[in-house]
Amino acid sequence: MFKKIAALIDRLPGEWLVFISAFLFSTAGGVTKSFQMDAILLPGVRSMLAGLVLLPFLRPKKIVWDRWLLLLIASFTGLVLCILCAIRFTTAANALALQFTTPLFICLGNWIFRHKRPSLRRLVPIVIMLAGIIIILCEPNTGTNFMGNLFGVGAGLAFAGVSVSLNRVRAGGYLSTIALLNLAAGVLILTALLLWPSYHIHIELSAIPYVLFLGLVQLSGGYIFYMMGVRKVGPQKASILGAWEFILTPVWAFLLVRELPTVYGAIGWVVLLIAVFIENRFVKETD
Repeated sequence: MFKKIAALIDRLPGEWLVFISAFLFSTAGGVTKSFQMDAILLPGVRSMLAGLVLLPFLRPKKIVWDRWLLLLIASFTGLVLCILCAIRFTTAANALALQFTTPLFICLGNWIFRHKRPSLRRLVPIVIMLAGIIIILCEPNTGTNFMGNLFGVGAGLAFAGVSVSLNRVRAGGYLSTIALLNLAAGVLILTALLLWPSYHIHIELSAIPYVLFLGLVQLSGGYIFYMMGVRKVGPQKASILGAWEFILTPVWAFLLVRELPTVYGAIGWVVLLIAVFIENRFVKETD
């Protein structure tokens, strides 16, 4: 049954597969804001559920445990924690925009640790990204939004760690690696909470449908559709189509919880969207 469904999905054009992936990923902002749950518990449960769905793709015998895999697991765990905390404490538009600043941190890392200066073509979107971050962080502090924005920056930094280490690990292929990462993140987060003094894991009954959707459909489905699509259209085109996640996230937040970005958030979102488009459309890996 599983193979028949996969074969049916694989008949779709690659562009549609990547778009469906972005569509699923983009629902996280609105759905996460639609119910109440501990901001640390949610990413642990969501990752564990996604890991169980992706378990058939796991290839334990092909996993090579080395420093790159450990860095990848640590970065991925930080990513799922930071992005959901960012969505919880600031607007979904801010959270997603700041997560997409990954190229800035990769560029800075290469410059500082590898003494590799960026080309002018790569420097242009990097400067625009920096401007977008500054605009969002200058947003007047109301409630927890500044903390949420910092979590968004943390998500971008963690995503940089994932991007740098992902291609250096050997874990049986992309989906096997994603299955391992989600299982590892789920185990690490939930174990930490179980060992935390006086912490009691509790999920409201009303939150269960949302949590099941986020783990079983949104996260795992997004990865499956993306992987099937990127094999057909290639990584560069997939990254351009993946920008739909950036665009649709605030739309879902408005439709589900009537959330609108602040003026600072909206301007920063537009600036970062321009930077992401330039990065994906005009910058090559060799730049």
